[in-house]
Amino acid sequence: MISNEALAFFMEQLPSADAKDDLIREWKNILVVQRLEEDTLLLSPGSRAKDLWFVLGGIVSESFVEDGELCLCHLYRRGDMVISLAGHIRDLEQTSVLTAHGGTTLLCAKAVDLERLIVRNPKIAEQVNRIVLDRPDASLELLKLRNLTVRDRIIAFYKRFPEVRTRQIYLSHLLIASYLNVSLNAFHKHYRQLQEEEIL
Repeated sequence: MISNEALAFFMEQLPSADAKDDLIREWKNILVVQRLEEDTLLLSPGSRAKDLWFVLGGIVSESFVEDGELCLCHLYRRGDMVISLAGHIRDLEQTSVLTAHGGTTLLCAKAVDLERLIVRNPKIAEQVNRIVLDRPDASLELLKLRNLTVRDRIIAFYKRFPEVRTRQIYLSHLLIASYLNVSLNAFHKHYRQLQEEEIL
């Protein structure tokens, strides 16, 4: 059974006008809390996401495979609805990889349950669509980040994701460098300088 705290968090994400008691009960019947102690693959290359996830805590990363390398394109954190964005950023939807990192807690609605719920109550489909449409444009956010200098990109990244800096969530430097669109050597150079200056 979903906790009242998790349900309250979820209802905050829904358009308030639609958060009626009957819809709350409908959602409550299909939502499941998943606590992941280790890195867990939610979506592998060549497959499509079917389930609906909301991040209650921790980080979910989205990567794509290019020339045999795994490149990070988006990070989801508390309050985000997890939907593959690779296809929006570039035409790589079929190679998208979603990973929930150790220590992450997700609120999940299984696709089959969601489909049955939508058949019974079409307003649920409206809610899902509005959550998706109201979401900030992740590609625009990434573009703004990449317009900064390499040093400022690294500072902005760790400021936005303090759980990575404190190592509550582990992301390799290679993945972070790919997300910031810098070479690994350049990343290490500036990262070391920032550590020496005690900025990181």
